[in-house]
Amino acid sequence: AVVNEFIFTGTLDGCIKKSLPVYREKRDNMVEAIKKYMPSSFKYTFPDGGLFIWGEFEDGTDTAKYLYTAIENNVAYVTGQDFYANGGGGNCLRLNFSNASNENIEKGIKELGKIFSR
Repeated sequence: AVVNEFIFTGTLDGCIKKSLPVYREKRDNMVEAIKKYMPSSFKYTFPDGGLFIWGEFEDGTDTAKYLYTAIENNVAYVTGQDFYANGGGGNCLRLNFSNASNENIEKGIKELGKIFSR
């Protein structure tokens, strides 16, 4: 459908209009879950666009330390250090809300909250 729209109209405006409310809802659900479940030391962005939330642990929590525990519990994130060419970002992470259902967003953030509260 997306390819057809682009071929026939030369733009993706219709597709974008349809997807914006879907991603907005997912973003909002993730933010609400973060507020509810993540430790208070976790600060995060509220994106106006895109599909990711960037988070940072003000207490210096090393996100790489917990990645495999998260994966073992069916949750994943990208560690912040993957975005720093010269080191740093060890207390940061990137969360993606584009592909998960609202139910899985809630479950995933709840699980991360447990993991990072240990």
